[in-house]
Parts: sequence; structure tokens; C-alpha cells
Amino acid sequence: MCQLKGCVNSKDHPECIALPKLLYNRLGKEWASRSLQEKWRAGRLWLPCLSKTDVESLLGKVPIFRTLRGELAKMVRYWDRAVLIDNVTRSIEPEGEIFFESVDGYHLHPI
Repeated sequence: MCQLKGCVNSKDHPECIALPKLLYNRLGKEWASRSLQEKWRAGRLWLPCLSKTDVESLLGKVPIFRTLRGELAKMVRYWDRAVLIDNVTRSIEPEGEIFFESVDGYHLHPI
């Protein structure tokens, strides 16, 4: 489990606001007149829960994203404010989005 400090909801994180604007700006106004297939290819970058592999694949397949890869890598600092919560040395703070990941998946157990 980890917590993103200083941000109650990821949608309010400065990067989550700035990055789409940067990408729309770089895609340009003519992007709107392109075919649905071209827009779909780039639009998949906005899908929720993408893995690092998914993002790398999309950045490699969409020509405009290939040219932006370096700039985006420098700009993304989202995880710099995340801390691992282990309940021994660090506990959950009152504010900050919490993320869970389980290697073996998630299971519900009756109590």
C-alpha cells in the first residue's frame, strides 16, 4: 500500500491537469479532423489503469507521442510524492490518496 501525500484525489494532482493539456496542445487543432481510427490510437493513453508496459507501447505506436517521449518522462513526477505505508515506520496520513497492489490479486474473506 502507498499513499500520495498532499493530494486527496489524483484527478486534482497538478500533473493530471497539466499533462492532458500539454498533449492536446502538441496534437494540434488539426487533430480533431483526423479519422476516428487515428484518434482512437492516441486516445487510449487516457484509459484508466494503464500499466507501464501499456503506456510504453502507446508512446511507441503513436508518431506524435514518440517525439514527446523524452519531454513527458522529464515532466512526470507524480510518484515522487508517494510513500510506502508499512504500518511500522509509516502510517496512513489523514489526507492523501491511497493505492493498493497485491501480487496475487485481491480476495475477499468472510469475517
